[in-house]
Amino acid sequence: MRKQQFSNQGGFLKIIGLIVVGVIILAYFNFDAHAFAENPFVKKIGSVLQAIWTWGKSLF
Repeated sequence: MRKQQFSNQGGFLKIIGLIVVGVIILAYFNFDAHAFAENPFVKKIGSVLQAIWTWGKSLF
């Protein structure tokens, strides 16, 4: 029981970590946000981050 609770918390911390890293990356590339956003790989990551963000907000 205790082990299951710990693994759930670890997964939640990973999600928070991903969001923090995403925010840092977006802030770092803010100087050239338009060209950065046009990158298709970045668009894919952005949509995933946005989905995680929306899902995370729905938890609270």
